[in-house]
Amino acid sequence: MRVLRAFSLLASVLIAVCQAQSNYDKNYREAKALRAQGRFLEAEWSTAAALAEAENSPGLAEQLPAALFEMAEIFRIEGKYAEAERLLQSSLAMRGHTRGRDMLELVPDRGILFKIGQAIRKNREREKLAAA
Repeated sequence: MRVLRAFSLLASVLIAVCQAQSNYDKNYREAKALRAQGRFLEAEWSTAAALAEAENSPGLAEQLPAALFEMAEIFRIEGKYAEAERLLQSSLAMRGHTRGRDMLELVPDRGILFKIGQAIRKNREREKLAAA
């Protein structure tokens, strides 16, 4: 009887993890497609749903950096540089922690982070000039 209960519980957990993965995949693919179409608000919603799945399912923790990166890209395109920078830094920290800080695959992300920092500085300079 205990074995049957344990098996039933294990099956329930596996089904939940598979469902979460499926929801994550659907939302993440949709977000990328919407971003490519220039439908950024809808892409934000789909990415937020993918992020929620990744954050709330232990089996999807490794997907979190990719979802954060996708949201950072959407924010960067929309000119929400501070939010983009914060998310990209989190994504880089997670990737660096799991794969090693000097992995070559992180170089493009660091380049984007540099561009976001430049955009933030330019916006601050424009605001100072406009206020003067």
